[in-house]
Amino acid sequence: MVVLYLGIALIALFLITVSVVSFAFFIVSSKRMNPKKYVGASVLGPSPRAKYKKELLEAFDWVQKKPCTEFTIRSNDGLNLHARLLKSPNPVGCVMLFHGFRSSPERDFNIMIPFLYENNYSLLLVDVRAHGKSGGRYMTYGVKEGEDCALWANELSKRFPALPLFAFGTSMGAATVMFASDKPLANVKGIIADCGFTSPWDVLAFSWRRKMRTSPKLIMPFISIWIRLLCGYNPKRRTADRLKNTKVPCFFIHGKTDATIPYAMTVENSGACAAWHKLLLVENGEHCTNFIVANEEYCQELLSFLKRYEHES
Repeated sequence: MVVLYLGIALIALFLITVSVVSFAFFIVSSKRMNPKKYVGASVLGPSPRAKYKKELLEAFDWVQKKPCTEFTIRSNDGLNLHARLLKSPNPVGCVMLFHGFRSSPERDFNIMIPFLYENNYSLLLVDVRAHGKSGGRYMTYGVKEGEDCALWANELSKRFPALPLFAFGTSMGAATVMFASDKPLANVKGIIADCGFTSPWDVLAFSWRRKMRTSPKLIMPFISIWIRLLCGYNPKRRTADRLKNTKVPCFFIHGKTDATIPYAMTVENSGACAAWHKLLLVENGEHCTNFIVANEEYCQELLSFLKRYEHES
């Protein structure tokens, strides 16, 4: 009898310990936090963009000097979503920018913002849910953000019906635009996904293994329970399932030395895409640094993609 009670106690202790640890990881990886402290950080780790502080600060300064129009829309689950529109004097199109995990448009796109603007594209700088001025307590790694992306596209198409739109995301923002890829996207002519992942489950499991140096097989089911209970989505939902039904042309980009999200995930996403697509793998590209590391090639290929599909019906 003593052995039985001891066994029950050990099992209970094990379950309590795993539940507490998984909840802590869930909070670190999903809950809105102080952006001044956490902005731009990968899960449990610093951003490789730190070495490009000069470019980052210049991008913030550049945007601050430009007049922006603020927009707010309502999400399907009742959140107020915020974005700023930087309108080109002679726009040939509008690019919606979706940033990544605990970041901002200026941080994730920095030098691409003036580049696109100088090439006559208006820019919608989106605060994704649980970031900036947008509402929400938890981020959902692109799943619900993909629904928000479709709402932003519909809002812009109503305001600027003649303007071709593009959805450009990086990291979690790339997952956002991919999860939106098979939805009705009014006037969206193309999708750009830079250093995206295949599913919330995959990227969280990879982050756990990378930082904790242990297998994620035991902990992930518990993390998944917290996600389902508190965020209301299935973390095993895959971007490939959306891409195999898309009709929107896609441009996939990833750095080969990305330690935050393996570039093999973008190769998998590209392979699943049913629409016309292009894949650019950047040598020596770290997470969210590809447009700095391979600036000339990146800008040339991106501009070529935008021009190719501006006037597609």
